[in-house]
Amino acid sequence: MRKILIIITALIASLSLYSEIIEEKESSVMEVYYTKITEEDTIQRNEHLEISPMTLRIGPTASMFFATKKFWDDSLCSYDFNTHMEIRTARRESGDPNWWRLGGSEWEYIFKNMPEGILTGSCLFDQELRYYEEEWQKPTWQILDSTKTVLGFECIKATTDYRGRTWIAWFTPEIAVQDGPWKLCGLPGLILEAYDTKRHYQFLGTGIAYTTQLKVGRYFFKVSPPLKMTRDKYFQHRHWYINRRAEDALEQQQQIAIMAGLEPPRTVDDLNIDTSFYVKRDFEETDYPHKWRIRDKKL
Repeated sequence: MRKILIIITALIASLSLYSEIIEEKESSVMEVYYTKITEEDTIQRNEHLEISPMTLRIGPTASMFFATKKFWDDSLCSYDFNTHMEIRTARRESGDPNWWRLGGSEWEYIFKNMPEGILTGSCLFDQELRYYEEEWQKPTWQILDSTKTVLGFECIKATTDYRGRTWIAWFTPEIAVQDGPWKLCGLPGLILEAYDTKRHYQFLGTGIAYTTQLKVGRYFFKVSPPLKMTRDKYFQHRHWYINRRAEDALEQQQQIAIMAGLEPPRTVDDLNIDTSFYVKRDFEETDYPHKWRIRDKKL
């Protein structure tokens, strides 16, 4: 009997890990699709590009921006876990080296005006779903004279300094929706293309669908409850997580050099090892404190 109770308790605990928190707000008006191109290594340019399909789901007063594959993966895992595992198993048995990455590598969600006047960001990393809330601060844009056609719409060029980067956006007044990919919004028309001036991040529009059948809301999948953090701590911890292999290797090499009485390396690029597979980049926004001890995993 005791063994049975232990098994039941374990099953309940495992099920709670795959529960979801859904806060639906309103029906959608449209979905806009983008391709996000991320420069994974900003030192060795064009060597490691991550290409991810993205979706902007827009409602009358709010919107959500997410990786298309990740949303599909999270939804399937939450609502049909058995099918989710069958697909993962089939991919593994086929020899696919990325069988476990059904959701791709882009995992962050952005929820604008949810709750009211608030922007919410969330991402699963370091085995926990973490999120933060901040005042919804829209970029301040300068509209320029240049125009070009994107997806058949005439678009106007605009630029802004926002969250540590200079961004260029192409928006169309033909679609009177003041929204766009990621946190970019506030122009008199829908943003169909955007990129920072260093081309570390690019959002390229690929399609538009008008629909009222979908729901806009905050979706926290697979963790109950999600871990709420301050914005600064969220980005500090996430930055450490994606760069940890390079930083841990640097710290190890520094300790070895000091013990041997040698000059320790100062940066990852000074290491006498192959660092081509290390992620070395910052996020779309860079205006958060970057100073912390690598060994302090709790931050």
